Amino acid sequence: MGTWEGHISPGLAFYSFGIVFCFQYSKQHLMKGRIGKKTTNKMATTWLGKVWQRLRLVPLDAFMKILYGFGAAMAELFYPPGTNKLYMVYPDGTWAHLNEWQHFTMYMSFAASGIVDMLSIRCAKKRLVSLEKAAVAAAFYITALLLFFHRHGKHELEMDAHTLLLYANLSMCVVLTAEIWWPFDQRLMWAHTVLVMQMGSWLFNLAFILFPLNGKHWDPDDGNNQMVLPIFFCWHIFFNCFILALIFTMQYLWIKVRHRKTYQNMDETELNCCVFEGSNENLLPTTSSGDDENDLRL
Repeated sequence: MGTWEGHISPGLAFYSFGIVFCFQYSKQHLMKGRIGKKTTNKMATTWLGKVWQRLRLVPLDAFMKILYGFGAAMAELFYPPGTNKLYMVYPDGTWAHLNEWQHFTMYMSFAASGIVDMLSIRCAKKRLVSLEKAAVAAAFYITALLLFFHRHGKHELEMDAHTLLLYANLSMCVVLTAEIWWPFDQRLMWAHTVLVMQMGSWLFNLAFILFPLNGKHWDPDDGNNQMVLPIFFCWHIFFNCFILALIFTMQYLWIKVRHRKTYQNMDETELNCCVFEGSNENLLPTTSSGDDENDLRL
């Protein structure tokens, strides 16, 4: 992770999750209290269609966690090709590749969260929402712990830049912990969406601050460089809130135009989209890459 690519890749992962959440939560909020025309699911007749139907049942965010987490973890130890850092101790007894092993631990914690999501959504008799929230919260707590001790060999400018990332991470931990008890609170959902986008966009910015493409590195002893970091960080907050609002507006216009004549208001008793018949527990609908356009997904 101590390279330009090493900051861009997790930034891309976090930001892609934020974009997915923007679309999912916007759709859920805007479609709540509406019901569309009944649609019949046609059975696929070709092998390609059957494969596509199977893939549509895979929970998208769980699949992304497993793919990104496991892929990035393997890259830490075996990239570039021919590299092998699958050991923590040199023959002389000193520690080896501790930065890589810190990153490996972080990435695998998110992969484990994805596995928990997959088992909860597709294998459990009823979805274990609190367990899913606890698993992803644990992944961010692990990330925060590793970030706090990720200081060896770093100059003050780099430490300040990563401290700002730690602030976003700790805020994410607080929000996700609250979601264990209040998983359907829209304010918490929007908050963790903006925070994960903030982590992603700030990692993008860190890549260009710490590893500038023009080769002109920032002077770590210049106090002005340290003062400008929180300014940029605040601009990222404004930018990510704007992106969230933009996606919400696009979703609103799309639903308004496409479903203007196909939706009618539901009764008050039907407004709770997260309560399943015959159950006393609130369970989130299954999140999959093949959401029916009338489903309310989280």
